[in-house]
Amino acid sequence: MLEMNEKIPLPPPRVKIVRYMFLVLAWVFFAFIIIQVSLAGLGLFVNGEHWGILSALHPVIALFLFWGSLTTVKHAHHLGGKEA
Repeated sequence: MLEMNEKIPLPPPRVKIVRYMFLVLAWVFFAFIIIQVSLAGLGLFVNGEHWGILSALHPVIALFLFWGSLTTVKHAHHLGGKEA
């Protein structure tokens, strides 16, 4: 068990940089998922007859991608020491 006067060493600066890069890339991933789902939705509403079964699965796939990317962003904030 750690005593009160013992200091926990900080991670090297490169770890902080990599965590920040992961956070930025997680947000970029989240933004691209939103754009991709929006563009797919536009294609679905304009002419959806050639999409077939994908038109039925589109909302389900969109939700999985959205929640997966949101979980990644929250995890990145947790690694960065911030509460999401």
